[in-house]
Amino acid sequence: MSLVWPNKDPDELLDYSVDWSSIIGDLTITNVVWSVSSTAYAPEVVLTAGQNLTAATNSARIDSIQNIQQALTGNVAVIYVAGGYHSVDYTFRCTITTSISTVIQRAVLLRIRNT
Repeated sequence: MSLVWPNKDPDELLDYSVDWSSIIGDLTITNVVWSVSSTAYAPEVVLTAGQNLTAATNSARIDSIQNIQQALTGNVAVIYVAGGYHSVDYTFRCTITTSISTVIQRAVLLRIRNT
C-alpha cells in the first residue's frame, strides 16, 4: 500500500481525500464508493455517508470508525472520518467509476493514535 493519510486521534473529525486528477486526466468521475477494513475487523465493508463500521456489520465487537460525510469536488474524492480506536489501523478503499465506465481503486492507510 503506497498511500498513507496523516494519523487521526479517535476524538477528531477530519477530512481525507484521494486526488484522481493525475490518473484519469480529462475524464470525469461518475461514482465514488468508500469501503474500510481494520486490523480489528478484516473483511472490507462499504460505508455510506453517515454510517459507522458497527452499524454496517451489525456487530458490537466492531470499532467505531465513521463515514460522517463524503463529497466529490472535481476529481478529488473526500471522506469526513470520525471515531476509531487507538492503535487500530484502517485501510480505506476509494473506488471510482469514470465517464467511460472505467473502475479504479486506491487503498489508503489511516492510523488511529491518541495525541
